[in-house]
Amino acid sequence: MRCGKGLIAVLYKGGNEVVSFKFNAVDTNKVDWFSQANLISSPWSDLTTAANLLYFDMIGGWSRFFEISKSYGGCHGDVGWLVTTGGNCP
Repeated sequence: MRCGKGLIAVLYKGGNEVVSFKFNAVDTNKVDWFSQANLISSPWSDLTTAANLLYFDMIGGWSRFFEISKSYGGCHGDVGWLVTTGGNCP
């Protein structure tokens, strides 16, 4: 499946928009559009240029999904921007 030009992903909590991202989805499929290389804008100014990311993926690590992380340091020491489900961490 091919996506169109731009794609906006929005996360809601309690019916209210919390975070939105814009991606360039040209020549992507239903999985690989969610990547740092395709990121156009996000609420975090450092995310488009952040180096050495551990994950920027729909399927991260340790049963996490939609994960954007820099490093793991044990649940309370993890460093990153986003995870929609936490796997082994609360």
